[in-house]
Amino acid sequence: MESAEMTSQMAQINTVTGIEKLNTTMTQMLSTFNAGQAVQAAGLIGHEILASGSSMAFDGSTPATAALDLENAASGVLVNIYDAKGALVNQVALQEQAAGTVSFSWDGKLADGSTAPVGSYTITAQGVVDGKNIALDTQTWQRVGSVAQSSEGVKLVLANGSRRPASSAALTGPGGNEYVHHPH
Repeated sequence: MESAEMTSQMAQINTVTGIEKLNTTMTQMLSTFNAGQAVQAAGLIGHEILASGSSMAFDGSTPATAALDLENAASGVLVNIYDAKGALVNQVALQEQAAGTVSFSWDGKLADGSTAPVGSYTITAQGVVDGKNIALDTQTWQRVGSVAQSSEGVKLVLANGSRRPASSAALTGPGGNEYVHHPH
């Protein structure tokens, strides 16, 4: 074997060794990142986060809050509130809204002005986008029950059994709105 061939083979061996070390380092960094994300997500256990959903609770006195996730600006935005039997009990008109997360509250009043009983209520929303009346995505407060590690990363397991990526749990949104409820 000539000197040039030997030098070339040694360079290839060094390159392969370097790539293996880089892969090992990247794997360790990813593991550390995932562990850090899991620790951060664990801090949300017992708290409520704003997540895709349609069920909201009314305690009899404190206004119930929720949000809409608007991909585009919408006009004529209307939130419908239904009781446990599926009867429409009131509506919240939000009119024209820009794209983004739109928070709203319901004072717990029924359409006749009386106060709604304590309980769980379902919301739906609609609005006009590009001249078409469409259903809008609703977000409600949901308690984080646990954290799970999966091949797709760290997941928040919500009390309703659904799972969402921990990275998608925005803690604050536009204008500094907080998207985490802290238990009293």
